[in-house]
Amino acid sequence: MSISIRKYIKTLGNKNDIESIEVNLVEGGKKKLVDLNAWEIMNISNDETMKLYTRAFKQLYPDESEEGYSAYQNGVAKFSVGKVGVMEIYEDLADINDEKPVAEWVGLKRLPKPKIFVSATAHYSIPKSLSILGLGEQAVEKVIVDLDSRVDI
Repeated sequence: MSISIRKYIKTLGNKNDIESIEVNLVEGGKKKLVDLNAWEIMNISNDETMKLYTRAFKQLYPDESEEGYSAYQNGVAKFSVGKVGVMEIYEDLADINDEKPVAEWVGLKRLPKPKIFVSATAHYSIPKSLSILGLGEQAVEKVIVDLDSRVDI
């Protein structure tokens, strides 16, 4: 979750001085969330991550309004592993360290992200299954079908 919070914060610019928010490191000391390297961000303790979630919300939305919480929750969720998939999270970590993309780590050219085409009336479990598989809900491409479940090409 900490990488999702970091990525969301990066999209906001420095709204309410959010880029100054610090986290406690596992080896001791503090560092700004936006300045963490991949190892540091992946090793933030669970307790610190949960505190970070709350601190970042309170700093972005000091009035702690319900609308603000909804905007914050949706903003962080856009970058969750369930939405974007494992490969994108790994690529984000590589970007943090200015490393080459994950595909190059295993000697492959960068491959396009897979898409799974489903009927627009597909069961809600399809995106959830793709999330569990690590592809992310964004891998779902809904296709409009007629009353007989046929695609109009």
